[in-house]
Amino acid sequence: MHMTNRFTFTGMFLPSAVLSACLSLGACGGPEPDPIAYGPSHADSTSPVLVIGMDGLEWDIMVPLLQGGELPHMASLMERGSYGLFGTMHPTWSPRIWTTVATGKNPAQHGILDFVHYDEDRTPLALYTSEDRKTKAWWNILSDAGVVNDTIGYWMTFPVEPVDGVMVAQTNAPVGDGGPSKGLLREGVPAQVFPASMEQQVFATMQAQEKELDGTIERIFGKPNLFDGEARKRWDDCRWAFRADSTYLAIALERAEAGPAPLTSVYFGGTDVVGHRFFAAYQPEPFGFLKSSDEVKSFQDVIPAYYRYMDSVLGELIAAWPEDTTVLLVSDHGMVSQHEKIEQLAQYGAEGAEKSKYSHTGGHGKAEPGVVIAAGPLIRNEGAGFRPESFSRQGLETHGTVVDLCPTLLTIFGVPAGQDMVGKTMSSVLVERVKALPRIPTHDDAAWLDSRSKTGIQPVDSSGRIDQLENLGYLDGKE
Repeated sequence: MHMTNRFTFTGMFLPSAVLSACLSLGACGGPEPDPIAYGPSHADSTSPVLVIGMDGLEWDIMVPLLQGGELPHMASLMERGSYGLFGTMHPTWSPRIWTTVATGKNPAQHGILDFVHYDEDRTPLALYTSEDRKTKAWWNILSDAGVVNDTIGYWMTFPVEPVDGVMVAQTNAPVGDGGPSKGLLREGVPAQVFPASMEQQVFATMQAQEKELDGTIERIFGKPNLFDGEARKRWDDCRWAFRADSTYLAIALERAEAGPAPLTSVYFGGTDVVGHRFFAAYQPEPFGFLKSSDEVKSFQDVIPAYYRYMDSVLGELIAAWPEDTTVLLVSDHGMVSQHEKIEQLAQYGAEGAEKSKYSHTGGHGKAEPGVVIAAGPLIRNEGAGFRPESFSRQGLETHGTVVDLCPTLLTIFGVPAGQDMVGKTMSSVLVERVKALPRIPTHDDAAWLDSRSKTGIQPVDSSGRIDQLENLGYLDGKE
């Protein structure tokens, strides 16, 4: 197996002046930056910000659901805010993209290049972890500025870091014979929750969600006909994503009950997983499936059903936060049919193959853009007169890219971005009075870099997580 390491932004580049500046700063061993003069917060002191990441969210899937009134909470945000395309990068590997989102820097700068480290023969060795990140993320920068922020289920947060707030890592602990389960916590594993004093509460929430998981899945999808062994295995292989999303939601809602932090970010990955595994059932014609086939009859509504569920999750979060909350919903990339790769997919259906070709019928290998929807007191209202029944993707503007969210959040909280950040403030979605402060050289001072933990700690079973990633098609050149 071999993958070409192509790290490119869609329509973006790092200006040479910025790169030169970066190389002369403390992040590269030069002088430390001057003390930061933080500006006043643009938000009211009681007006929080809620960032929701939904992996692989796709406008083309959303359009018919919006037209049919099936995504009312997303439609409401669009009506009172701004929305458009969210540019991404190639290759579209979640850890590197979501770390780019969190840092405003490209992978060569932040250090998260892939899912796993390989040896010279491309044999997977160990998972990337938060300790491989070489730059500060927004949770570090805002903590330095005294902005309390909660980070729940975000990529590359294991082991957790000390922050001014709460961090619940996206971990990958094995569960019985079911393999690794992203989002599930396990007692005895260190560094999954910060502060550690919250571990017991978080574990209790996870255990409650596990007990209710079958009921949660049935409420979302009903009872699909698992018509053969492959269909059953593919369905069971999705449970970890459903478990993760329900757990992160429950933790976020519990945090809101005590009064939400000024910034909360929470990640959901199930939209990406069902997109990979059930796109042929969702759009059967290019794959040659008849509507009467077991695949289509059983799974055609899986992707729409999960989008409807994610809309209800959005509604629960919005209801739990104050009315004047600024909400930013983003996805790291889109999701499209992989029917053009049908011959390549067919190798997975060969006799004796460990993986099913149906697990890879949706993808994002061409860096399809993601989604951004934002609303609240700090967001431009471009959606006045929005009519979901007549909504079309045609004419959607690009309102930023994956490097732009971090500097945008810093601008919202009156914190200057670093000159070594590739990203820019998304001024097209912010109200005019919210303006970026003059940039400082860098936030990555030498003291912070020297203090970075290097324990080498891995999830309980990194080999199990590697098997899971291979099953999703991420470790053999697929997106």
